[in-house]
Amino acid sequence: SLVKRTLRSSSSVAADLTEFQVESLHRTAAVASITADCYTQLDPLEAVALGAAATLSLHAQDVPDAAAARGTARQLRLLAGGGHPREAKSWGIDRIDSRTGTDGVYDDSGATGSASRVYVLDTGVRISHRDFDNRAQVGWSVGCPTGDEASCSSNGGDWVYQGVISQATASCSSHGTHVASIVGGSIFGVARQATIVPVQVLGCSSRRGTTSEVLQGIEWAVADATSQGQPSILTLALGGKGSGTLYNAAISAALRKGILTIASAGNKADDACTYAPGSSPWAITVGATTQNDSASETSNFGPCVNIYAPGSTIYGAWAGTDWHVGYSTGTSTAVPHVAGVAAQIRSLDPAMSPFEVFSAIECLATRNVVKALPRSLASQHAQSAASSNQLLYNGFNDADAQGCLPAARPPSAPVQWERMERCT
Repeated sequence: SLVKRTLRSSSSVAADLTEFQVESLHRTAAVASITADCYTQLDPLEAVALGAAATLSLHAQDVPDAAAARGTARQLRLLAGGGHPREAKSWGIDRIDSRTGTDGVYDDSGATGSASRVYVLDTGVRISHRDFDNRAQVGWSVGCPTGDEASCSSNGGDWVYQGVISQATASCSSHGTHVASIVGGSIFGVARQATIVPVQVLGCSSRRGTTSEVLQGIEWAVADATSQGQPSILTLALGGKGSGTLYNAAISAALRKGILTIASAGNKADDACTYAPGSSPWAITVGATTQNDSASETSNFGPCVNIYAPGSTIYGAWAGTDWHVGYSTGTSTAVPHVAGVAAQIRSLDPAMSPFEVFSAIECLATRNVVKALPRSLASQHAQSAASSNQLLYNGFNDADAQGCLPAARPPSAPVQWERMERCT
């Protein structure tokens, strides 16, 4: 069959076609449009591991290689060892709980995300990693849905069954594991009781997937979330240059099911409105900041960026073993901070709609502290630039945050979001 997959959210199919077939279909009245099924490839900068000796020390008996642990004693103290029980192991979570800076402590305001499910559409997740405390569940893989396909890792392929990275597939990209850890890890995460569900839409080693593969992953996640009946969030810490029409349809369909999508702005120092899925008006699109609250040099920008979050040298779980730790830089590390806060908000009030959650995130944000926004942005989109100069914040118990929960956004959500259509 020419058809590879059917995408109900956009009433479309992905198919292998010759040039002649494409030309013929263009002349068919029943076909609205034809678009290339392009690859989404993770940026190389978003994959810097600490190295083989970087193991996570939860307790002394958990360190499998004491000599290796001693060799990275400083990192172990920073990431896991000793200190205050609320000690922040990453500057990112430390920054978002404060209006003014970091203090070495992470305060989640008692919002753990316990009622929320977060679907991590990525390279797969090592769900057995100690940072997840058994809260990461089996999910799904677009390239290995049954476990028997030739593309499955068990047959030498690039995909892991149920999106789960194991010791047998430990060489898989750690990107998804790292993103999941920032969302809901018990040590590195924002929402430390959230349920994590991996959805593998990018290859294990190739770190890429087609648009239709990502869209099929979104549809699987929406179906699973609907069946579970819990407040759910999707993370799309991926993307590429091009039209977002099909992404818009899938993300909009998720929204109608009560599921919120968090997407990365991209890492090309370019207009985020020209990248998908970050250009979608139905997603919360996230730019990255550095430790001094400057917009990251590589972070995409523009009116399609809704909020900024920490995204430079962010520590989290790594897929090499159940103890490994790594760090990464880019908007892919900013996205899970926002997803974690969304999970916290949804756990505080599971009845909140995605629109109300978005409104609450914007209401809570610290305004006008992001520095070094591109000059071109300031000149071309002055009004939009001011509105998007918002840094993620989750101090739910602060006096100035009390009016943000429950959110004031009315139920007539489509009207509210229609005015956010900014990319043409």
